[in-house]
Amino acid sequence: MKFHPPWQDRVALLIVLVVGIGLVGFSGYMALRGATSRIGSWRQSFGITGALLAAAVYFNWYAYQRTIRIHDLGIEWKDWTETVSYRWDEIQGLGFKKYTKVTKAGLVLKSTMALKFLPFFSPALYAGLKDRCGRLPAEVEKALGVRS
Repeated sequence: MKFHPPWQDRVALLIVLVVGIGLVGFSGYMALRGATSRIGSWRQSFGITGALLAAAVYFNWYAYQRTIRIHDLGIEWKDWTETVSYRWDEIQGLGFKKYTKVTKAGLVLKSTMALKFLPFFSPALYAGLKDRCGRLPAEVEKALGVRS
């Protein structure tokens, strides 16, 4: 099974991308008209919004490239530049860490007892993992929004 980040994350990035396209379009139109404002030329805002649009395109592309794949041999995921994979016999179970405002879930490794955070954690991913790795406590499930 292959999992992607939650749709809310991808939709939010698409909204940022559309707003960025609109800002670049408006700035480009005003720059072509030769309009000026009290704080400078529209060419400056065109350059700044163009750079922000490039960042939005990159982050949007990145959101669609992140994946977690669960198969019979183990789990693997792709995040930024690293590709990580673990066999099921290397994983002790699911674990979590509570921070001030957020709870993060991950995999506990048998060899080091280290908690390896997953790039994202969705209800569908949790449903795929809980059969092989065990369940998290009920309050952690509720905090993560994966209560089943």
